[in-house]
Amino acid sequence: MDNAGVIKKPINSDENVEIVITSGDDTDCEDVDEYKQLDPKVLEVHLNCSAESGKSVISVEKDLEIVDEKYKEFRTSHSEYDNSKYFNKKKYHSVKSAKNLDEPKTVDNNIKKLKMENTNDIIVISDNESDEENKDDTKVNIAKENDNLGNRDKELLAKLAKIRRWKLTGLGNALRSGEKKPCKTDLNFRVLSYNILAQKNLTGHQNLYRGKPQYLLDWEYRWTGIQREVKTYNPDIVTFQEVQFSEPDHFSLQIQPWFAKEGFESVSQRRTGDKHDGCAIFFRSDKFSLVSSKGVLYRHADVPVLDKDNVGIVCCLRGSNGSRLAVATTHLLFNPKRHEIRLAQTALLLAELDRVAWDHPSQGYIPVILTGDLNLQPFSDTYNLLTKGSVQPAGWQCGQSTQSWPSLGIADTCQRVEELTRRAGREVTPQMGSGSFSHQFGLRSVYNHSRYQDTRVPVGGYEATTKHSSWVTVDYIFYSTVQSSQSASKDGRAEGKLKLVGRLSLLTGPEISALGGLPSAICPSDHLPLLAEFCLKV
Repeated sequence: MDNAGVIKKPINSDENVEIVITSGDDTDCEDVDEYKQLDPKVLEVHLNCSAESGKSVISVEKDLEIVDEKYKEFRTSHSEYDNSKYFNKKKYHSVKSAKNLDEPKTVDNNIKKLKMENTNDIIVISDNESDEENKDDTKVNIAKENDNLGNRDKELLAKLAKIRRWKLTGLGNALRSGEKKPCKTDLNFRVLSYNILAQKNLTGHQNLYRGKPQYLLDWEYRWTGIQREVKTYNPDIVTFQEVQFSEPDHFSLQIQPWFAKEGFESVSQRRTGDKHDGCAIFFRSDKFSLVSSKGVLYRHADVPVLDKDNVGIVCCLRGSNGSRLAVATTHLLFNPKRHEIRLAQTALLLAELDRVAWDHPSQGYIPVILTGDLNLQPFSDTYNLLTKGSVQPAGWQCGQSTQSWPSLGIADTCQRVEELTRRAGREVTPQMGSGSFSHQFGLRSVYNHSRYQDTRVPVGGYEATTKHSSWVTVDYIFYSTVQSSQSASKDGRAEGKLKLVGRLSLLTGPEISALGGLPSAICPSDHLPLLAEFCLKV
C-alpha cells in the first residue's frame, strides 16, 4: 500500500479536502488500483459529497448518466473490454486520466494520517437507497470504551458512525413508528459477522499492509478495537472468522473469556492441518441456549476438489421464546482462481445445515442464518447457488472434478444420503456428482447486491466489505425464507418465522479509503463487520 494517489476534491465551495486513495496487493491478485484507472469525471461524481447532509450532491440518476456516457466512450475505444459485472478480476484499461492521476505518488504515512484526522468533512458517497428510505436511517451510538484512541481518531470514529447507519425494512419502520405492534413472544436479536484478521495471517502477509503504522497492526491494539465494535453494535449472536487458536491461542486466552464475561456462550472450530485460525459462534445465554453444534471440515483426502483446510461450523440454538434457529458461519478458500473449491465447500456446509435445520414433526426447516467470509463476489456461481437455490457451473462437469464426489454421500441437492433415507423411511439413491447443486433454504442476503449487475458503475462505486485487488464484497449474512402462495416475489418465497428488521449499512471503497483504509485506528481488521437485526417468531 505504498503507492498512493492524492486527489483534491472540493467538498464545500471554499474548502479542499485531500483524499488519499491507496492501492494494495493481495495473494494471487493483480496489484491494480482501479480508482487511478477511472476517468476523473466519473470519480468526481462519487467524491462530490455534502458533509452536512451525508449524501451525494448529485443524484444517483445523474451519476449514472455521467457514468453511462463514459462507459459508452470506453466501449467505443476498447471493443475487447468486458467488465463482467465489473467486480471480477480483470486487466483494466484506463481512459485518459487527469494530471494528478497519471502517476502514482508516495505519501508519508504520518502526513497521510494527519491529513485524514484534521479534516472536518465527512466523505460520503450515496448508495442506491431512495430518499424515502434514507430519512428512516438510525444512527449507531458508539461505545464509550475508546481509551486507546486520541481525539483525532475519535473524530474519525464519529464520522464513521454518521456514515454507517441503520437501514430499516418495511417491518422495521412499521415497528419503530408504532404502526405495527410486536407480539409478546417475538424475539428480537442482532447478528454480527466479522472476519477479525488472525494475527498469524497478518504477520505472514506483511506485504498486504505496507505503509501502515506498526501500532495499528499489533494484536492488543486491534483486539481493543474489536471489543469496542462489539460493544457498540450490541449483538446477540456473533460469528467470527479468522479466530486464532495457536501461537498464541487468542481464542482461549482473550476472546472466549471476554465474551463469557459479557454474557455469551460459544462454539468453535479450528482449521485442519497446520493452520492456526478458525471460526467461532458466540450467543447471549439470556436469549439463546445451545441445542447442538457440529464443525464442518472441508478437507477430504478422497475428493481432489476438497483438498484445503478451510472449515465451517453449524449450531442449533433455542431462543428464549422456545423457537429454534440454525446458525452457520464459514471462511471459504481465498484463491480467486479456484471457484470450484468454494462451490464444493459450500455444498458441504449446506448439507450439514440441512441436517441440523430439518424439523421432522413439521417436515420442514427451522429458520436458518448463514454468515461468513465467503471470498466470492455477488453473482458468482456459489453466490447464485446460495441465493437462487441452484447452479449448473459450466466448468465443473461430471467426470472431471466430481467423479469422486459420490464417496462423500452427499446428493446434488446438498443433502446427506443417510438423512434422505432416514426421512423417507426407505433407502434412496439420489443423483450425485452431476456437476449441479441445489438446496431448499430460499436464502436471501440482508444486503442488496442487485446494483452490481450494472456494468456502467465503476469499480468501488458501491458497498464493499474488504479490499483484494479492488474494493469488493465477500462477506455476507444470509437468512432463510419459506414457500408462500401469497408471496409477491418472483421466486414465490416469503419470510417465515424469521423476519429481517434492519441492517447496518456498509461503506463504499472511497469512503473506507478516506477514513484511513483497512485496518486503521477505527477499523481494527482488514474486513468490515456486518450487522443485521431479526425478529424470530414462535
